Amino acid sequence: YRRKVKKQINSFVAEIDELKQVIPASITQPAVQQSNLRQSTNLQQTHRRQTKKRRKATSQDGDKFIKQIISAVNSTNNMNCNVETLAAQLSMSSQTLRRRIFEATGESPKVLITRLKMQRASDLLLNNPHMPITQIATQCGFTEASSFIRSFQNTFGMSPTQYRNTNNNTI
Repeated sequence: YRRKVKKQINSFVAEIDELKQVIPASITQPAVQQSNLRQSTNLQQTHRRQTKKRRKATSQDGDKFIKQIISAVNSTNNMNCNVETLAAQLSMSSQTLRRRIFEATGESPKVLITRLKMQRASDLLLNNPHMPITQIATQCGFTEASSFIRSFQNTFGMSPTQYRNTNNNTI
C-alpha cells in the first residue's frame, strides 16, 4: 500500500513539476496583455485629445473654408461650376475638396454647390422682380431653364415664379 501511495505521490510531483514549467509562461502572458492594454488605452486617450484639437481647428478653418467656397462659386463662370473647377481654384485635389466640404458641412460638394446656386437664385428673384426666369437660370449656372425650375422646386417646394410672387407680396 505504501509503495502504491509513494508511486502516486511521485506521479503527482512529476505532474506538478511539468505544470511549474508551463505556469510561468501563462502567468507572464496576462501581464504582457495588461501592458498592451495599458498602451492601447493610452493611445486611445492620446488619439481622443488630438481629435478634439483637430475638430476645434477644423471648425474654425471650416468657416473660413466655406467662405472660400461661396466666394469661388459666386465668382466662377457658373456654367462650369463643379468639383474639379472649384478644386483648381482653391489649389487642391478634387478628392481633398470633397473630403473637406463633407467635413465642414456634412454635404456632398454637388449638394453644396446646388444649395449655393439656389440661394443666389432666391436673392435674384426677390431683388430683381422684372428679371426673366431664364436669365436668372443662366446667371445661376443652369443651361436649361427647365432644369433650373426643377431644381428650384426641389429646394423650395414651389416654382421660381410662385416664390417670387409669394415673397414679393409679403415684403
